[in-house]
Amino acid sequence: DPRIKAVVSLSGPADLGASLYPGNSPSLVWASLLVNTADFFGRAPPYLHEYLKDLLTYTNVSHVLDWAAQRSPLHWVDNINRNRPAVMLSNNFEDRLFFPDLALRLFDALEVPKRLDLNQGIHTTAELSGFLDIRDSYIWSMVKKWFDHYLKGIPNDLEFEPKVTMQLSNLPPKRLHFYSWPLKGVHQVQHYLQPRGKGRYGGLRSDVADCTSNASGTGICDMDTITHMRVTHLSAGIPLVGPIFEVYVRVPIRCTFGIVPRAGALLYFGTEMETSKYVVGNPTLTLWVIPSQPRFQVNAYLYISSRGALNSHRMGTLLSHTTHTGWAAKAGEPLKLLLHFHTVAHALAAGQMLVLGLNTYNDLYASPSYKP
Repeated sequence: DPRIKAVVSLSGPADLGASLYPGNSPSLVWASLLVNTADFFGRAPPYLHEYLKDLLTYTNVSHVLDWAAQRSPLHWVDNINRNRPAVMLSNNFEDRLFFPDLALRLFDALEVPKRLDLNQGIHTTAELSGFLDIRDSYIWSMVKKWFDHYLKGIPNDLEFEPKVTMQLSNLPPKRLHFYSWPLKGVHQVQHYLQPRGKGRYGGLRSDVADCTSNASGTGICDMDTITHMRVTHLSAGIPLVGPIFEVYVRVPIRCTFGIVPRAGALLYFGTEMETSKYVVGNPTLTLWVIPSQPRFQVNAYLYISSRGALNSHRMGTLLSHTTHTGWAAKAGEPLKLLLHFHTVAHALAAGQMLVLGLNTYNDLYASPSYKP
């Protein structure tokens, strides 16, 4: 509507299809919560439950995703840019439905006056807490400034402020401020997986392993094998409860690496940081996999860890996770995957290291063999 001059979206969707079906993995917990509470919060269409069932069982998926696209701001971003309303977005790092990386994608696509605040919280909690005292709420103060400036025309310093802010996960309420996104002049680091071989853990190297491409032409010089196990102690936390405790009780989602079964999961340890630094943005992971079945799921977890007693690796704190489900792979043939982790903003201390974990099951997502 060209009459709209200013918009604020609080914990809103950017791409509904990517929220319900991240990495082709059906969002079992959060999509079910969204659908099952729809009647309470609004007037849900009668087909909504059927669409959820279709997603969870890989039935009519393209039709459901087309329906979701029509309800996604990213689908209409050209219209938004043409009408040029001022758009403010506020989303939360631990929102397991409307992921922060999707908000960043929408922010990047907008060509209008825009702002993005990423906060610590799960879906809507950072915004709802402001109702207790709007005067002391960072988010609601920014909402007021936004409408004052772009709707009422009241002069303020908003247009000179940073366009993107991110609240650090381990140093609240400190925020990082950026005048543009994607970031310019930031140091990007690549790590390469070093297979564990006969050992217990693999490594994250800064250089490429010296190897010759095999007959498949994939460049795979070694590989690690795991079998499907439901309990590997790698997870994104107890669904619903874990993120709440992480943000509001300051109980992080952790993993004790020593009890992770070698048969069902992989762990790759990086090197200790020599100096403190920030990890900010959307990490990606490129993997070659050889599935044994046409349907498979890979879940990846990014942890931060310190060396424990006697130079051992003890526990890791979850930074981010991601997932991918294959529905029609050719069993026994190499397949290249690109996995996108959800946005992170974390202060790393000297002596800490990154740890990558991989498994084939996560409570948040429906497995390829899911039956309702």
